[in-house]
Amino acid sequence: MHTTAMRNLARLVVLIAASVSGLAACGGSDEPAPSVTTTAGVGPIEVALRIIAEDIAFQPADLSAPAGVGLAVTFDHRDAGIPHNLVLMGDAGFSTKLAETEIVNGPATLLLEVPGLIPGSYRFTCAVHPNMITELTIEP
Repeated sequence: MHTTAMRNLARLVVLIAASVSGLAACGGSDEPAPSVTTTAGVGPIEVALRIIAEDIAFQPADLSAPAGVGLAVTFDHRDAGIPHNLVLMGDAGFSTKLAETEIVNGPATLLLEVPGLIPGSYRFTCAVHPNMITELTIEP
């Protein structure tokens, strides 16, 4: 299959999975399903991760993934009426912004696609509430 077609198929699968999980979270109520947005395409997605924002905290506290593979990070923002986003920080002091979603009021579901990373430590945080942290370890 052509590389572009494979990339588009991978994005479609990730978007469908994120949409289905967002619809399931609605529980059949009359509330609209959470929105799903993506960043620019980053190549084939091989690992799916999920971060939940609830009670102004991220869960889980720690995640890991292999080096060099694309990540699809579903950001499940459950804090109603509170603004959050998901920012991936890198380098030794976590001062370099590598990727981010827009800031939105919850509840919402956003998808952050991240290209393959080199082994090391990274951090997901919220630009509005920097105390919200999930550590990401990229393993060789």
